[in-house]
Amino acid sequence: MKSDYSRDIFKQLEETMKRLDKMESTLENTRIEHKIEIGHLNDKIDSLEKENAALKIENTKLKDDNERLRRIINNDSTNSTLPPSSDEKPAKAANEFNHSRVFVENKFTADNFYNAYMYYLSVSIRDTL
Repeated sequence: MKSDYSRDIFKQLEETMKRLDKMESTLENTRIEHKIEIGHLNDKIDSLEKENAALKIENTKLKDDNERLRRIINNDSTNSTLPPSSDEKPAKAANEFNHSRVFVENKFTADNFYNAYMYYLSVSIRDTL
């Protein structure tokens, strides 16, 4: 009876050792996979940081160019040496509303809203007369 008990314990020990070996193997494979994944993620981070730096430089250049163009646009005969005849013509009056310009480039702005509202009012008033 004692020998049966010893054999059972030994079998359980062998089974436990096999399961432990399998778990260790799985754990090692998982560690290797994680190291590879970490390497890929670090490469991705590096490439995104480079792209971000390039975009920041481009953004700065575009802002500077935008500011330069705004200064050029804002120059007229009142604040430059240009003669008054070179000034741009004023925008259309509200009754000459150009409804094709309401949503320029799909950007909803306060000016676009105001123009659309004025157009709506002019059409509504005209239709009621």
